[in-house]
Amino acid sequence: MSDTAVLDLFRQSGALLEGHFRLSSGLHSPRYLQSALVLQHPAFAFALGEAIASRARSLGATVVLSPALGGIVIGQEAARALGVAVTADPDACKRAYRRLALEHHPDVGGDPDRFQLLQRAYERLVAEHDGPRPPSVARGTPSRPPVPFVDETEVADLGSIDWD
Repeated sequence: MSDTAVLDLFRQSGALLEGHFRLSSGLHSPRYLQSALVLQHPAFAFALGEAIASRARSLGATVVLSPALGGIVIGQEAARALGVAVTADPDACKRAYRRLALEHHPDVGGDPDRFQLLQRAYERLVAEHDGPRPPSVARGTPSRPPVPFVDETEVADLGSIDWD
């Protein structure tokens, strides 16, 4: 499915909003995609899940994680199209992170941007799994490693990783 076809689905469902939007990142945008509006239509959700799967198939996914409540529907459709599980336990996430980190770390010829994206995604999944951080951690006095489930000594062979 082309980008234009995807945008057409958002337009048809009223999910492509135009105006001035302040994003949660603090950035501004003239457009906003309201996924809940397009995903309420099963045929559109099916088509978008297929589109995601067609782009992600070459990655060899074995599971699709939908960390946000709004991501459950599209995650389920993408997982269905890929023929993989829709959730994973923390140990499976940890194993996948380690495998991908070893593959994409800049010290072994990986792309630094892709590695950072992987690291941020893993940290977010772990944070959502663990729930809110205790006040002592939020104030900067960590009571555990900054990347939960990962003992820094286990990834020392990745080179110097900035854990901050």
